[in-house]
Amino acid sequence: MERIPPRLAAALALAAAWLAFFGPFLAADGAPFYRDQLLTALPLRQYLTERLSKGELPQWYPYEALGVAFIGQMQTATFHPFAWLLLPFSPVTALKLQTALAYLLALCGAYRAARALGASRPGSVAGALAFGYGGYAFGVSHNPSYLLAHATLPWVLWAALRLCVPGRLEPRRVAALALAWALVFLAGDAQAFVATPLLLLAVLALAPDRKRTALACAASGALALLICCAELLPAMVLSQSSIRVQGRSDPLLGRFFSFHPLRLFELAAPSLVPDELRVQVTTALFHSGGALWSTTVFAGSLVLLLAGLAIARAPRNALPFAALAAFALLLAMGAHAGLLPALWKVVRPLSWFRFPEKYAGLAWVGLAPLAALGFDTARERPRSSARIAALSAVAALAASFLLPALVRRLAGEAGSAAAEETARAWRSGYLWSAGFLAAGALALRLSGGALLLPALVCAELLHGNGAHLPVAPRAALEAALPFAEAIRRDPHRVVSLAGGHALRTVTGEDVHWAEVMRASLRPDASGAEHIGSLSFNLPLTQLRAWRALGPNASLRGQTGPLFDGCFAVVDMQAPDPPGATALIEDRAAELRLLRIPCRPRAYLSAMEPAGERGAAEGLRQGLAPGFTLWEHAGRAAAAEGSVRITADEPERLALEVEASADTALVVGDQLAPGWTATLDGAPAPLYFANVAARGMAMPAGRHEVEMRYRTPRLAAGAALSLAGLALAAALALRRRGTLP
Repeated sequence: MERIPPRLAAALALAAAWLAFFGPFLAADGAPFYRDQLLTALPLRQYLTERLSKGELPQWYPYEALGVAFIGQMQTATFHPFAWLLLPFSPVTALKLQTALAYLLALCGAYRAARALGASRPGSVAGALAFGYGGYAFGVSHNPSYLLAHATLPWVLWAALRLCVPGRLEPRRVAALALAWALVFLAGDAQAFVATPLLLLAVLALAPDRKRTALACAASGALALLICCAELLPAMVLSQSSIRVQGRSDPLLGRFFSFHPLRLFELAAPSLVPDELRVQVTTALFHSGGALWSTTVFAGSLVLLLAGLAIARAPRNALPFAALAAFALLLAMGAHAGLLPALWKVVRPLSWFRFPEKYAGLAWVGLAPLAALGFDTARERPRSSARIAALSAVAALAASFLLPALVRRLAGEAGSAAAEETARAWRSGYLWSAGFLAAGALALRLSGGALLLPALVCAELLHGNGAHLPVAPRAALEAALPFAEAIRRDPHRVVSLAGGHALRTVTGEDVHWAEVMRASLRPDASGAEHIGSLSFNLPLTQLRAWRALGPNASLRGQTGPLFDGCFAVVDMQAPDPPGATALIEDRAAELRLLRIPCRPRAYLSAMEPAGERGAAEGLRQGLAPGFTLWEHAGRAAAAEGSVRITADEPERLALEVEASADTALVVGDQLAPGWTATLDGAPAPLYFANVAARGMAMPAGRHEVEMRYRTPRLAAGAALSLAGLALAAALALRRRGTLP
């Protein structure tokens, strides 16, 4: 039988590893649904698909809070190629395909990066598996935007390593790095985009001509920024009045969404904190309100073994990536390590990013080449590597007996049952790691057995991390909702006051969780039903909406009815708000739908001048019927009349207004940069009403009012992005340049 060419063998190995997990995933009648997949990605994908399929570019998203910008939001990934390539598919299928393709992208990118570093093909396969099936990749599968950005990082590394090749600089390599870097941002992850220079520093440490390579990287960064401008320029304008930038940073962010030092134990053993117990256990175990943002960080005992061999045997190529991994983990620890808070003081924009733990993704960018180089070391020195693997197996076995006692002591405050369950998880995790290390030692002792290591790496990582990509049947994600059908018969916004049961978060195929979260009509699950929900989820929510509805929408039950919040979803046992009328019960979800007293979306009102703080205080104290506070020097008297909506589109609202005397018009939608108005065809000013809504002076008589939204700086940003793509294409077509 003719020998398979090495390149084809590597391709077949990666394809087999991908199909081993994602073949059944794609064939199953289900889709990912956990956390942000259901609550953010699926509704936004549905909205994007609906608008693009009609030939419309979505600029405004009306279904969250009082409405939010769509372009500039970044998480929407409007300009990423996947947004357009997956248009022929239903939103559920598109989300499923994007998830599977992201892992294939990660595997191929990590393989190419390891090859560019000089690793063998089998070693590069091992490195690809270490990255693509590593804990962080599966741990962030609940957020498709962050997963896609993470999957692109190895391509950034590959492109950067190609810039280090001695000789004359090839412009196409500058273009390749720029495109890969831009795709990280366009996938929806500004934090990974900003952190990418840390990866480039590791590459510069290996470059024979560091000055030339640094200049090439800087040129690529400038070109990447140019390509991103269609999303970047609107984001820069809109973020200035958003919660993330203008709001006060939560002092707990450095701890709550950070990588706790105790999770370092999870790098070597899987599932140390059972997800169904994570709230009880992390509070007691981490003592600082810690949370598991990345549901798993299991790197794999064999991957860590290979990384250790690489550091010990090939320090020149390995040390920069070991330093990258260590530095990334220190950043991810947030306030636990102190490095990130210090950087926040020096670089203020870094504090806008909510999840310190996301820096841990760079640790896997460092681990992938280490695993590849470590495999080559193990293959060259199989006997000594086998001894190290055997000793590591013994250490893992000892840890399986010693560490559970420590866990019982630390997690005792969580209650004996939770502490015992966590201790069992630690024992089981380290026993599995010991078994895989022993299998690795045996493989290295066999003649030619080192080639089994990539298969063992794949098996260990899928065993430890595969459960962190749960799926739910399609019917559970697409079934009709009685609450939503009732609201659509009389369209208004909903105030979701559901808590307790609806907030339970678990992994596994818990279809009931998906059903409860959909029924609660929280943002942005409500958007999939074309219903506005008065709460916050997306980062570009305006700070004024935060003040009108309260921090974390805590006042939405009180002030929401002022903004067309005419329905409420409450827990089954919760008391009814004053004047509420019960409509429907969902006993399976333990929720009820109520009709509550409210103001309409558009109405005529008397107006009193008040500044932003005064208006916010007025809302908290309660406004008299027919009375509104606006940020305009003049007063407006009450008047009889009518307001009729004649056109209602996301970026355009047309009204027919008739007033018996001079008064004011109030539209309970967000007034944000980009909104303009006309009165009978002539431009008319808009004023903030009730802190966040739109107010407009209205003379007596019959009038036509039109309000339009255009994303700020979109036209300029799109022109710059097209120029950047044209420049990248020109560079790609030039094989060599003139730079020394």
